[in-house]
Amino acid sequence: AYLDRFCAVNRPLWKALTPEEWDQIEHHVRSCDLPETHSGWIDVGEKAGFSRAREVYVDPTDMYCLYRYDV
Repeated sequence: AYLDRFCAVNRPLWKALTPEEWDQIEHHVRSCDLPETHSGWIDVGEKAGFSRAREVYVDPTDMYCLYRYDV
């Protein structure tokens, strides 16, 4: 469902791409960019030794998040 949503949300927004370029991106995303959960990103930061990990931004489409990891 994440991969279908990625395509539905981003294809109309990324207007500068040709259909061929979009096809390449979609192929890459569907074969390499598997979804990560919020708790997974927090866990990665903690396991890497950061004292604090938190989500600081979610884009308007709720597709992308930005995390901050503090020492």
